[in-house]
Amino acid sequence: MKSVLKWFAPVGMDVTVPAGKVVLFGRDIKNDLCMWVETDDRVENSYRARVLATGEEVPDGFAHAASFIDGGFVWHLYVKGISF
Repeated sequence: MKSVLKWFAPVGMDVTVPAGKVVLFGRDIKNDLCMWVETDDRVENSYRARVLATGEEVPDGFAHAASFIDGGFVWHLYVKGISF
């Protein structure tokens, strides 16, 4: 079954996320940095996600998935282990 799940995305830390498509990246109602991912529970794969600030070095093997403007900052979501 497909569903959309919310995952916290702390800046600079890798997060393991079930395989799926990022549908939204931003802040939730509690002001936490999050990503919402469309997942399929029939798929057992996962990938790593990391949030970077503008100007930070992109780690090897990571690809850009989304960005958003947050006041005076722009955050960028990068993923590894999944292709778009």
